[in-house]
Amino acid sequence: MSGSEALSKKIQGLKVVVRILERHEVLTTYGIGYHDGPKKLAAILSAISGFRSKNASILKSGLLVLMISNFNDSEWSMFLQFISDELRSKIKVLSVIDLDERSDSVSLGAHEILILKIGRVEHQVWNYLMCKSTYPPLATGSIGASFLGDLGRPFIQTANHTHATNDITYVHTQSVYQAIMRGDLAKVERFIADFRDPGSQMSKDFLAYGEQSSGERDKFESILDLICTDELFITVLQGN
Repeated sequence: MSGSEALSKKIQGLKVVVRILERHEVLTTYGIGYHDGPKKLAAILSAISGFRSKNASILKSGLLVLMISNFNDSEWSMFLQFISDELRSKIKVLSVIDLDERSDSVSLGAHEILILKIGRVEHQVWNYLMCKSTYPPLATGSIGASFLGDLGRPFIQTANHTHATNDITYVHTQSVYQAIMRGDLAKVERFIADFRDPGSQMSKDFLAYGEQSSGERDKFESILDLICTDELFITVLQGN
């Protein structure tokens, strides 16, 4: 099946995603399957759950996890073994193909998590979904990390850890990666809190990198505005 044919099967579900994104918290993930992926996703979601429980009054309802790269059946089983019974009871897993017009009413409770298996998408859709992440987006490799670094916001590099940004931001991404692999949820939770706080030193470091790497900030902002518009996203989908 070609990339275009595969995407065409997801168009309706992705349009639903556009309509429900603003109502929920969002975590966009790519490349999570490499190097103990189930363990990494379990640690990240556990840390997010801890952050959400402490900050429920300021958060939107529910968490959408957009998985651009998915697990196989055995990896899903492993993932469920790595999380607590309490967290497992809050999680529902669906394929984006299963969403239809009636799914426009998708509504998650304050502590519920919906993992949407999206799979491969073309780069403009990838960019859009990354821009919409309200938690540190996850990516692997230098190309994905370079794009996320240019956004001027912290991110988590899940594998192929390289200097895709600069030495200062690399310290942050390397530190949280090691914390995830150790299962140090308190440190991962602090990374999430700093991501959500534009006044944190980490957020300032990534913003400085984004400004430096993108040249004129006004020009960069206009590019991001275009990338992240629902209108452009729908246009891209309709073209396939």
